[in-house]
This record gives sequence, C-alpha cells and structure tokens, in this order.
Amino acid sequence: MSLVRAATNFDSSQVNENPRRGVSHMQSSSWTVRPIFLLATILVGLVPFVSRAENEDVALQIRDETLIGVLVNTALGLAGEGDDLARADACRRVVALMADDVKKSVKNGQLDRAAALATQMESLLSDGVAANLRSAQAAAKASGRQAEIDHIAVEVTRLCDQLGHLADEPPGSQSPPLRRALDGVHRARVSIEQALVAP
Repeated sequence: MSLVRAATNFDSSQVNENPRRGVSHMQSSSWTVRPIFLLATILVGLVPFVSRAENEDVALQIRDETLIGVLVNTALGLAGEGDDLARADACRRVVALMADDVKKSVKNGQLDRAAALATQMESLLSDGVAANLRSAQAAAKASGRQAEIDHIAVEVTRLCDQLGHLADEPPGSQSPPLRRALDGVHRARVSIEQALVAP
C-alpha cells in the first residue's frame, strides 16, 4: 500500500508544481505511475508465495527476496524518472528477472507461481515496456534514439520467446492457467512489436 500511496502523491505533486507543462507532461506522469502500480500489484501477489517459501527450500526464499528487492528499488527509481526509455528499460530488467523465475518455477513444478508471475509479466510488458516504447517511438525522429528503442525491444521480445516452449511441454503443458498466462505474454510481445511502427 505504501508504494501505491507514494505513486499517487508523486503524480499529483508533479502536475501541480508545473501546470504550464500541459497535457504532454500529465501523460508522461501517468506512464510513470502505471508501472509503479503494476510493481506494487506484483509485490502484493507475491505475498502468499513468500509465506509459503518459509516452509520450503532456501533457494526459493532467495528468489523471493531477490525479486522483492528489485521490485521495490525499481518502483522507487521510477517515481522520479521522466525519460520514456529509462522507464521502459527499468521495466525490462524486472521482466528479465521474472522470466527467469518463471522458468525455474516450471522446472520445479511450481506451476501456480509460474502462472501468477507470467500474468504479471503480461501487464508489465504492456503497460511498462510497450507503452513507454510507443511514446519514445513517436519522438524518435527528433530524439535520435531509435537504436536505443530497438535494443530494448529486441531484448524484451527475446525474453518472451524464451518462455513460449514452456506451454508446449510437460509440466507446463499440463497447467491451463500457465498456458493462458503465457498466451498473454505472447500478446504483450506482439504489442511491443507494434509499438515500433512509426505513427
């Protein structure tokens, strides 16, 4: 809850401090806040898995602690970040960690955890990566940052592609929720490719 409250306060203060910045600044602030809300949601979603991990192996506890640490630090960083590509890249780094956890969870038969993480990945890919890339792409000619945009997009789509096979072979293929979640990741991948189409 504290992360959500901090995100809300940040949005209001930024708009009120500079009312002359207009709609473009308000839109930029909204894209900053949306990933923070997503990261806070992921944290909340991890709570039952963290509690369960206390009675399981040490490796799982380490994964939980690592993921939670990255989520908190990324959320705090995004609160003051005004650059579209920096926001997209921050979300990409979280996605990379989550993708690695999804693969380990499937390998260890933790399919509920894998499905939950993949579902959150879809949201972060769509609202954290694709949305910010779309904004950056719209200004690419003026900014001269097309190479940076392409690099982030390539890295993220590669991560998505690494998960596709998990739904096609056991044990992942035996979990309808995981298959649905991975379908969502694929849809988010497509939205990232579409974000690179010049307006």
